[in-house]
Amino acid sequence: MFTESEHALIRKALRFTATGPLFPEWEFQSLFGLTRGEILALSESGCHEPVSEQFVLAVNGAIVNLLYYPHGKLVLVAAEVGPMEQLEKLGLAWRAAYLPA
Repeated sequence: MFTESEHALIRKALRFTATGPLFPEWEFQSLFGLTRGEILALSESGCHEPVSEQFVLAVNGAIVNLLYYPHGKLVLVAAEVGPMEQLEKLGLAWRAAYLPA
């Protein structure tokens, strides 16, 4: 469903979400519904069909929070994950594919 470059962007987004400096520990699980360790493990597992509910939650949370959480670090996100336009486009496609309307 998604291209290899989109899968790579998903993996980068998940890894940076779990290991980067953007999200404080005290609210991490509230923001994502998962722990850092769970998101890191999902980043390493890859995108396999059918995707699990946990994977859908992790990817959606990572993309939304990387783009819109008020961390003020979009330049860093772009450097570590990829261009914001690609991330935003991927987020729209992901929500269309996996989240209810």
